[in-house]
Amino acid sequence: MTKERKRLLIVLVIFIFSIFSHVVFQQPLLAEETYKIAVVPEYLRIEMWQRLNPLMTYLEDTLGVRFELVIPRSFEQHIEMVKRGEVDFSYQNPYVFIEVWEASSPLTLTEKGKEGGVESRGIIITRKDSGIKKIEDLKGKKISVVSLHSAGGFIAQRIFLAERGLVIYVDFTIVEAKENKAESVVFDVIQKKADAGFISGETLGRIESKGLLSPGETKDIQIIAHTEGTPNWVFSANKKLPAKAKKMVQEALLNIPVGHPVLRTNNIRRFVPVPANYLEQYQKKVKGW
Repeated sequence: MTKERKRLLIVLVIFIFSIFSHVVFQQPLLAEETYKIAVVPEYLRIEMWQRLNPLMTYLEDTLGVRFELVIPRSFEQHIEMVKRGEVDFSYQNPYVFIEVWEASSPLTLTEKGKEGGVESRGIIITRKDSGIKKIEDLKGKKISVVSLHSAGGFIAQRIFLAERGLVIYVDFTIVEAKENKAESVVFDVIQKKADAGFISGETLGRIESKGLLSPGETKDIQIIAHTEGTPNWVFSANKKLPAKAKKMVQEALLNIPVGHPVLRTNNIRRFVPVPANYLEQYQKKVKGW
């Protein structure tokens, strides 16, 4: 073989390798180009977007693929989308996760508060002029709840009352708030459309900070009970998704440092692993009532 042919062969090999390398290394890190993440619509749509869109951008920058945020119209639609495999990942309260567990694998829990903690408490609110001062006074009253699928805005309170001998659909009239929003529960109570309301412990402070409640309106509300702790939200993956994709997203979430803006935007401290048997214990407790 002449020197010129050798040079030509070498150039050709380098050219082919460069093309091959470009094709290989420019491929997305995961198997698909776009991954859909559904989130339970527990707050106003604009707030859900403001909270979670930065996380989508973070995952895109970290993993090199596109993530699309999906905000269903209702809790029920979210559950059906996850069950039917219409989304790749989902982010929801623990009770909704239990309902989709057969189709979805838990990847992380969220930790909240300065000191951390994977549980939050629900509360029961009334107007101060309602005449309701203790749990027993609620009997026979109309109660506004976030959703029958809300962990902190219905399930926690249902268990709390059952442990005290009160049956949710026998001793009370239960109504779901407009669009299943926690804000709507508070307004139902303030406007006397309901005698009491079930919401998560952080709701009052959150909506007051957004200017949705005036100081005067806040003073009209009293908290008559705090429930026991309920697991925080669960980030999960479609069980049919490749293990590699699940692991990469899980690690990306777990590696977000405490104090990062995408965590502060979501009012969480960090994502943490799910403790062994933790969700199983919660499921058993929920199903027991």
